[in-house]
Amino acid sequence: MIVHYYENNNRSIRGTAKIFDIQLKQLHNWKNKKGTLLTTAPHVAKLHQDKPARYPKLEDDLFAWISKKRANGNAVIQKLIINKAISLSKSPESLANNLDIVRFKFSNKWLDGFLGRYDLT
Repeated sequence: MIVHYYENNNRSIRGTAKIFDIQLKQLHNWKNKKGTLLTTAPHVAKLHQDKPARYPKLEDDLFAWISKKRANGNAVIQKLIINKAISLSKSPESLANNLDIVRFKFSNKWLDGFLGRYDLT
């Protein structure tokens, strides 16, 4: 643990941050949250939950489509996922349930979140 190294080696915060190639702010944050970090269960990968999906039904349908494609041995690239999400968003069912979906941008950031929520690579 970097905080442990900092406390036991008489190093400055700046020196410790430089050794581990991290930002000073990050080390300050870890130092202040040391108690919480140490009491967190070891199997917990993240202390903060990811942002929930804005359109969970659409994402469920998209995940089912990806799973079906992969089961058939087809490669599914990221651009294809975004294009399918856009086409699903234009379906009458999506438009009826989500009026603001027309303005939604299926960006690379959204794609990263989607892939993370469904544990896809």
